[in-house]
Amino acid sequence: MSSAVDGLVPRIEALVQEELCAQRRVLENLVRQENALTNADIASLEGALSEARDLAAGASPRESQRRMLLKDFERLWGVSAKSLTLGSIAARLGGSGRRLKRMRAELSDELREVGRTAARVRTFARYHQGVIREAVERVVEQEGGVASEGGTLINAEA
Repeated sequence: MSSAVDGLVPRIEALVQEELCAQRRVLENLVRQENALTNADIASLEGALSEARDLAAGASPRESQRRMLLKDFERLWGVSAKSLTLGSIAARLGGSGRRLKRMRAELSDELREVGRTAARVRTFARYHQGVIREAVERVVEQEGGVASEGGTLINAEA
């Protein structure tokens, strides 16, 4: 292994560790959103959504770091950065990539759990949206209006 590649190993491990921590924070946030939705706790939901926006904003710098690091591997190995994955990098690193393989598996598990939890949150949010829409339609109908002619609900924050 060249010294240039040896210098990249700690950088990629640090980047994966940072992403793993970020995904854990995302998962914790999604669990808070889920709890707020199931308990109809609007204040907690608003807080969790605000935090989610902050978490999303933090993804951009990590993405830039990732792209730059993949470009470094591309220059060293002559392999397109677009084709490099954590698995392929760990395989190319051989024995030096064992820790990276373990971290990759851990990150994969975390991302799978984030996906499952996000799907539940999405389901709860759609349910609440439907309940709100139905309540508004009933109020419009009780006032003598026709719900289908009453327009649509909009996101006032948009």
